[in-house]
Amino acid sequence: MGIVVYGYQIIPGDDEDLHFATTLEACMKDASDLLKDLRNDPEVSPTEFGARAVYECTLKMPDPATLVAFLNEHTEAIENCIMDRKLVTVVGN
Repeated sequence: MGIVVYGYQIIPGDDEDLHFATTLEACMKDASDLLKDLRNDPEVSPTEFGARAVYECTLKMPDPATLVAFLNEHTEAIENCIMDRKLVTVVGN
């Protein structure tokens, strides 16, 4: 058993950095808001307007070493906690 959270791609096509939310709806809203902000910024290249994948991620409870890594901002800790990830939707365009 794990904790389910949702994450969307910060950069289209890049699954390395995800932004997380507790619900699918909140995650989709955050992704939509990001795209809206990017489209309104004249400094941003249109190549950054691409659709963002949204994933459902099942997380396991971290062991002490993983928790310490989180607290010390080691991003590999995220990968150690994700037990399962599946694409649920795409936001954009």
